[in-house]
Amino acid sequence: MPSFPTSRTAFLRTSCALVALSLLPLLTACEYRRVTVRIADFESALVEGVRFWRLTEASLQFEPGGSVEFDDPRILESGHEVVDYTVFSPDGEELVTLPAFVLRNPADPDTVTLELQYLRYEDPGWFRITTYNAAGESELSQEQIYL
Repeated sequence: MPSFPTSRTAFLRTSCALVALSLLPLLTACEYRRVTVRIADFESALVEGVRFWRLTEASLQFEPGGSVEFDDPRILESGHEVVDYTVFSPDGEELVTLPAFVLRNPADPDTVTLELQYLRYEDPGWFRITTYNAAGESELSQEQIYL
């Protein structure tokens, strides 16, 4: 189970992120939703971020719905691994940077699970994700989530 940061800098960073997260929906008229993402090739593919794709009812196609961009993972004094990520709106506006604990699969340390906060601007709907790196973008995920 994750513990609170032990260094003053990590504590201040986490506190600021939590304040920003709590105020952002009020300032931007959006809702945030917790999304658990499993990335099978996080380091080997040098994954830079995740894009969210929303199913539009009119066209029955998935259209861009925002993204997150990862910083390099780091180890806290507590020994927990975290990655900071920046949340972007569907039109590319930078919104907030937040931390996420990196949970590695013991049998395959390149497979990570991240719990991200997604800021939804539209009505609830079905979403898929892609991961991306400098070489390009993955196929849409097979799994869909209702946010």
